[in-house]
Amino acid sequence: MRHYLCGMMRCFDTLDAEACCELGRRRAPARAYFSEMTQDPPRRKLVRHCHLECGLLRVARFVVVVALFGLARAQPTAVLPFRSSDDLESACRKATEADAADLGLIVHHRSPELDAALHSEAAFWKFLIDPSTSYMDRMAAAHLGGDRVPPGQLLRLWKAYAEFEVLPTGVNPPPCEFIGNAWGARSPSVWAMRKTVPVPGTVSGKPESRTLLGFETRLPEKAIDYPLNVADRNPTPWVWQMSRALTELERNVRQYYAHPDRYVRMTEAALQWHPDNFYERRVRTRALTQGPRNASWVRTQLKLALDEGIAAGVLNTSGDDNLHLEELIHVAHIAILQQSSDWRVAAGSAALLAEMKKKTGTTLPWFGPEPLRSATSVMAMAQWAMNASLSVEQRYTFARAILDIVDDPSFKPNPTADSKEQAGAVRNAENWLYTGQVWLEPRVAREIDGLDAVAAELGTHIQVPARIVTRWGVHPFLLAPTSPGRF
Repeated sequence: MRHYLCGMMRCFDTLDAEACCELGRRRAPARAYFSEMTQDPPRRKLVRHCHLECGLLRVARFVVVVALFGLARAQPTAVLPFRSSDDLESACRKATEADAADLGLIVHHRSPELDAALHSEAAFWKFLIDPSTSYMDRMAAAHLGGDRVPPGQLLRLWKAYAEFEVLPTGVNPPPCEFIGNAWGARSPSVWAMRKTVPVPGTVSGKPESRTLLGFETRLPEKAIDYPLNVADRNPTPWVWQMSRALTELERNVRQYYAHPDRYVRMTEAALQWHPDNFYERRVRTRALTQGPRNASWVRTQLKLALDEGIAAGVLNTSGDDNLHLEELIHVAHIAILQQSSDWRVAAGSAALLAEMKKKTGTTLPWFGPEPLRSATSVMAMAQWAMNASLSVEQRYTFARAILDIVDDPSFKPNPTADSKEQAGAVRNAENWLYTGQVWLEPRVAREIDGLDAVAAELGTHIQVPARIVTRWGVHPFLLAPTSPGRF
């Protein structure tokens, strides 16, 4: 009986006709066993059925083999995994080498037409966007043109950059984008099928013409491969060339205006612009966040956070920052905590304040010669951590920052904390605040004038945080004078 069942499994798993016939020769005893139990027909009928089934299975095996052979013939050779992988890696290497050679030539490229275009801002822009300009001239102009875009023309550059960022270029992306990319539209199989199925975003889905930078342009309906040598880049579609040139120019213009003497003029132009879509907002934000890391730059990030809800993630500190800049950043985050209505923006500032406490220091008397942290910042976070209208997960982000700043020994940070752990951290923060406020409040009173003086440089104010009423009420010692405590 056991051999019969094993044979059945082998037969159906492999479609092996000989195995099934061997099964037929063995199955008579098994069927006889079942006949005794169920009173089936005599064994001679079982043997005849066995031979019939063997024949049918031989026919079935032949049909399956023919069908599989036909399917294999029907598959395009481009999807063979090993060959496609080899071709893709080779193309990636060639594209990387071509890009390196391209950059080297662009840096040193000169021509009479290029030199003439660099003499004036108007001539420069006209030369850059002219479809008749050669590829090398166009890219060299973009490389050298960081100082050829005045503040009044920044908006034109940013809008053009955002528009070309989403246009079909008629050129497939670099082969390296299809290696190790988690995005399905940039997988190796998409690259292998690019000749028959266009890569998403490279061609127009229907015949369409648009006016781009003053030129009537027909959007590409077919795509060519990414050019693997510099010589093949000159005849590429104008849209692709402009996309690359605008990317290079935007990067150089951003670096040019990041200088302290020019950053303010750029921010004035950028903050007067109200972008229409995500891509315009992104290029504008990128220009504003790359700056000279001074008071003007911090003021701009504070304005973006409070007015536009853009988290001030760039307001962090590094080893190259002076103490005054660190204090400006610290005060900016307190202002965000006190004035923002978006918990996500406030949570970002709370996390950065916790990071600053770990790696910065100050000698100002109202901070003390310790890591940069203040009672006012802790109380500002506490307003969010104890806000019952927020979810436990949201409150946890602030409670975690508080416990990290005050060095609570019972708190062990856990990036994968579940809801139970999060609720526990919120309770720990509330428990700490019940007694902690006894010395936090006097310390806030000592800090507030110094903090507000720094805030004045940023065009804002720091307020005395409200007292936190915990589930246990207010500590009775808050009603009596106390001496300032320490972290």
